[in-house]
Amino acid sequence: MTSTPPYVAGALVSGASAHVLDRLLCSPGVRRVVECLPSWLRAEVEATATAIGRAALEYVALPVSLDRDAETQDGEIAALSERTGVGPLDGWLTAEQAANLLGLSARRVQQLAAGGLGRKVGRVWWLDETAVRAYGQRHQEEAG
Repeated sequence: MTSTPPYVAGALVSGASAHVLDRLLCSPGVRRVVECLPSWLRAEVEATATAIGRAALEYVALPVSLDRDAETQDGEIAALSERTGVGPLDGWLTAEQAANLLGLSARRVQQLAAGGLGRKVGRVWWLDETAVRAYGQRHQEEAG
């Protein structure tokens, strides 16, 4: 007789759920909890968080118009983005954009991203704009 594991291995998450979970996993409070976990458990949680981050980036990159009509054509979306300034990755910054915002080097921002402010997808680091702004404000208050 084989026993069933106490959890569902390989459970999938995608779409808006992945986006919400990714935002939660990137929050400073959750990051502090993860950092306190034993190394063997932290590695598993980090791997899961990375997978959720990839699914979240796929979700936010989906071409959808402002009225959330999934039938909108790509050309229509591009024109809408130009008119409104709303892009498919709103809420996310590249390392270079974050570096300009914070007045830091792109390399330093990549280090911050690796420390929990962002996710690497392929060769590109993506950082949560809210977390970047909070980081900048916190360090500005500490310096001033």
